[in-house]
Amino acid sequence: MLLFTCFVATLLTPNFGTEWISAMNYVGHPATFTLISELRPVTFLDPWSVPLLIGAALLLWLCHSMPRALSLRVLAGWFVLLCLSLAVMRFIPFAVMLTCGLIAQILGEQKGAREAVLRLTEKRVVRQALVVVILVITGVSIKVAHLRLVQAWDRVIDSNFVARGAVDFIESRSLPKPILNSFEDGHYLMYRYADQNGEPGYRVPIDGRTEVNTKEAWDEFKASYLGAERWQDFIDLVKAKTIIWPTGSPFVRILTASGQWCLVYQDGPVTGTSVLVQRSVWEERRAHLDSVNCY
Repeated sequence: MLLFTCFVATLLTPNFGTEWISAMNYVGHPATFTLISELRPVTFLDPWSVPLLIGAALLLWLCHSMPRALSLRVLAGWFVLLCLSLAVMRFIPFAVMLTCGLIAQILGEQKGAREAVLRLTEKRVVRQALVVVILVITGVSIKVAHLRLVQAWDRVIDSNFVARGAVDFIESRSLPKPILNSFEDGHYLMYRYADQNGEPGYRVPIDGRTEVNTKEAWDEFKASYLGAERWQDFIDLVKAKTIIWPTGSPFVRILTASGQWCLVYQDGPVTGTSVLVQRSVWEERRAHLDSVNCY
């Protein structure tokens, strides 16, 4: 019943549970979408991995101490969701909630479960480890919350997450379309070129929704983002005249080294966003358009 309730809860989302359909596609080719942060595999550096590992360890210890606490069917379902969450980060919150629910079920129904946990915490090493973990999690949570509040208070739109300055530059210089953008910048371009009713005024080649982008567009974008051998194919697909792209991607360095594209804007040397135009466009506007690599 608990597993069924958790599954129904996953359907109560803005996408009405279509994440499950997307997940099945990701499982079919797990390395395809690793560029997207929420769809990549989990590492120990991800904050969500800490409560998941602690909860999983506690649940396994309870099941070892009380072999009949959970049925094999329930454990199998939990293990499948655990593996899925480790493969696709988006599902970690569901795995954490299910793990905590199963732990609460065992502590509430099984005689001696709470006493076993208390006996475990009576050990000095265990108590010290728990105190350290709680302090670290609390400290990190407070620091992250503080940084988020400061950012929200200081800036309505955080330029670290959206390419506001780059799009302002494109608009102020009236750079030509089509514009080639990366996966994470597509949604902001749609917002900037939309009218007051939300109707898009410009169709971007790719945006942050995996369910609406074609496989061809994603494959071409991935090759460009990673600086693979087929980096030119995404440009040819869009027939781009202007490119807005994350500065940290090898694609920017490849374009500047090719001599065919001129770097005319950059938020920073490592992070931020870069804007490049075709060399022919720059040559027509070189009197009013400075470039880092074109002379």
